[in-house]
Amino acid sequence: MTQKNWASVVASITPLEPYDLDGMIDGLKPAQAKPNGLTFPQGIENTPLPLSFEDETTVCFGARITKDTPNRLKLAMMLAQMAAEKGANPVILSHVEYCGLEQYGFRVERIGGATEAEIAACEAQVCDFWNIVMVI
Repeated sequence: MTQKNWASVVASITPLEPYDLDGMIDGLKPAQAKPNGLTFPQGIENTPLPLSFEDETTVCFGARITKDTPNRLKLAMMLAQMAAEKGANPVILSHVEYCGLEQYGFRVERIGGATEAEIAACEAQVCDFWNIVMVI
């Protein structure tokens, strides 16, 4: 995205939130079948992805989310401002099922795994795919 695109994201950030439909679809989401709901396939830890993000000129930085963020609006605004100022694209590395930044137009990648090693391997693969140069 360009600085102009991120300025549009900043302009569209609002404290209004979408309706919470989770109560209506309880039991329909496969992730609810297990605690945490995040899985990482067995035996894939050291298998590189066959492709990476195609545009190598795009600079991405990762924003790791490990628990629910109490002020999503402020975080979205900070990330969009950083993206516009630095000309870099944030990729959200979400260790939770729903981090809430999706509604603002951010790229959100869910990180899963049953063990610390699987979680680290999953995050490393996502970072490799997006050519992430820094994780905050």
